[in-house]
Amino acid sequence: MNSSENDHDGRVDNFKKDPELRSLIPPIQAEERELLRKNIREHGCRDPLVVWDRILLDGHNRFDICVELRVEYSTRAIELPDRDAAKVWIIRNQLGRRNLTDAQRIELAAKLEPLLREQGKVAQRRHGGTAPGRSKDTSDEFDKSDPIDTAGAVAEAAGVGRSRAREGLEVFRDADEEMTAEVRSGRKSIHAAHEELEKRRRRQEREQRGEPDPQAGHYRVLYVELPPQSRKTGAAKKVGPAIPSYAEVRRSPVGDCAAEDAVLFIRTPSSQLQRALRLGPSWKFSYRASFALLFNEPTPGEYNQVNHEMLLLFTRGKCLPNGAVAIASVQRVNGHIGSADGEVKIRELIDRLYPGGERIAFFADGPAEGWDAWPSREEQEDEPDDQADASAGDESPPAGAEAPEEEDEKEPEREEPCPVNQS
Repeated sequence: MNSSENDHDGRVDNFKKDPELRSLIPPIQAEERELLRKNIREHGCRDPLVVWDRILLDGHNRFDICVELRVEYSTRAIELPDRDAAKVWIIRNQLGRRNLTDAQRIELAAKLEPLLREQGKVAQRRHGGTAPGRSKDTSDEFDKSDPIDTAGAVAEAAGVGRSRAREGLEVFRDADEEMTAEVRSGRKSIHAAHEELEKRRRRQEREQRGEPDPQAGHYRVLYVELPPQSRKTGAAKKVGPAIPSYAEVRRSPVGDCAAEDAVLFIRTPSSQLQRALRLGPSWKFSYRASFALLFNEPTPGEYNQVNHEMLLLFTRGKCLPNGAVAIASVQRVNGHIGSADGEVKIRELIDRLYPGGERIAFFADGPAEGWDAWPSREEQEDEPDDQADASAGDESPPAGAEAPEEEDEKEPEREEPCPVNQS
């Protein structure tokens, strides 16, 4: 990049300001501007203003202060091929600043992404459709073949984690101007804004599906049944409530309707234990303990004969048991996994540990006295088969899941038998 330096005093203005280009620069706070003004008054304007094609690219605040104080300044002229290149230069220059918040960096990087992607396409067309040798100043950062990786590319350019970048992109895309301003200023964190948007979205989805909206912050005891396998992997249809997909379980309003001090129980087969351990934190609960349900009739599995399930206990706030605590961590149950005896044993165990408080069960098989249910029993029974099949492929996790830097989960592929060495 060629550049030349030209000195001007504070009374000469041979360049112009461009409102669109200046809008790419995050505004400085009043305290920062006052500190800059004091510095220029005492020491002069030490950094040159950067100009391209008689347009000011960098130094707008310094220029305004120099004119106000009648302080001399210098300029540095740079050569760029076009206006988009000027935008890229401005954004990259701003990303080099240390005083930007993560939200500001993400917003800048999001503006940079389409510019660099277009530059890459132009460069390819100039080279007969093949990718030329690329430097860091062209399209290396964003010239990805997978368009879904925008969050990863923005994270790399902004210097933040992928999960934070994804949340920030969604906030700046979906939030209103008031929330966006709060995030930019740092008064509201990216994660808090994203969680607020997710709650609104989940509430709207429930309204569209006609599902009941459980009372927010109402329940002290919550119980979730994690299915042994989702419909996507071909779980057999059963009589009664349709088997929910794992994504549907994650999107359920468990975190929204739990009280500040609450306990969460998750019943899970061993094959879904890793997922179950992630569900609790995604709903703002912390893992505390577990119980093993030992059935006397084993069920064939892919790796062994399965005769146990896990009941995981999570809490948030202050929610130690107010009932019996001398309960063995291994509970013996008659029958096989999936039998009604297991459900009865679990309800008894929960009632002994936490005998009081409002309680709600999510995706549970059978009704229980004193428990609310979500979805309602009638809605589960009435769901048509074609509706269940239509949602079988919906495995996208909720954006509000609190698993930092974790990739979106996909349904694991069915494992094939290991090949036998015939030699």
